[in-house]
Amino acid sequence: MPEESLQSYLFRLARANGYGYYALTILISNAAPLRSFKLDDRIKIKELLLEYTDHGAVLSLFDPWAWADTYRGLFDFSRIKLCPKCYHETNVLHASWSFRYHLLCAEHRGYLIDRCSQCNCKFTNESLLSGKCEGCGKKIGEMNFESVDGLLFHELIYQGGRSSSTQEEYLVQLALYTKTLEPYLWLLGDNVAKYWNSRRHSEIPKLAGILNDVILLHMERSRVSDAIVDYLKINTERESISAATIKLNRFLTSGEFEDFTIVFKEELLRRCDELAGIKVPLTWIKKVYGLTEEDLVGANVHRRQRGLAIDCKDLEQVVSRNLAACG
Repeated sequence: MPEESLQSYLFRLARANGYGYYALTILISNAAPLRSFKLDDRIKIKELLLEYTDHGAVLSLFDPWAWADTYRGLFDFSRIKLCPKCYHETNVLHASWSFRYHLLCAEHRGYLIDRCSQCNCKFTNESLLSGKCEGCGKKIGEMNFESVDGLLFHELIYQGGRSSSTQEEYLVQLALYTKTLEPYLWLLGDNVAKYWNSRRHSEIPKLAGILNDVILLHMERSRVSDAIVDYLKINTERESISAATIKLNRFLTSGEFEDFTIVFKEELLRRCDELAGIKVPLTWIKKVYGLTEEDLVGANVHRRQRGLAIDCKDLEQVVSRNLAACG
């Protein structure tokens, strides 16, 4: 993964030539709007820089805006994050800081910051270009940040990603892994998932803690088992599995989260006695386990206003019987 982003190079170039942010946008507009998501525009901006600087390396600088159409969910376009120590040492914005999931600096073992440590004013393009806070004038490189020990996500993804041969290979790897984590995020609780998804106004240390918890949950089967039962018990007032799993059903039925679906189905069957009293609608059983009304013959079926259902404690027997019949 290349260290410097296109945005960083633009700012260094502008700073060296005495340009402010507004003047920079005017200059770049000779090729394309600076904040355009169109791939053709991003290429034109690099070609303009090549013309101005005659540095061929500019064409290989990482530009998250060029990947927005395909991988927008991977990037944090709503906030600017950085490590003040790295910034002080090199005056460079690392390409990885633009990733939504990049919340820590592995080298200095601290959380990235997105605002002034003195006055809490959020970073803007103008403050990055000037190198100081717009609110109080404190230099970005002199700002404080919170130390941290756990760097699990970075060890798994960002350090391993350095071996990727191309930028797209790296993004594909990152996209696949982070998508795999999505359903496990909801197992931590609806409020946790909602906080994560409202990342524009959320705190980086708290987001990093959530991300670490999701990864640990994904890695350990025993944690997943307990989390599934806890999640269903919390939602038992909804009276049915389909209602209790309303936030998970899209993962269980889409066919895109096979590993999670297998784990969920197996753990639900293994611990369904703990969920006695919760009704399991036939429509849900059909979507998740592939069973039909005929497969429920002999089961204690309840007729509800919304259709047929069985008690969760009977689910394991029904599924096992039909698996044996198929085998």
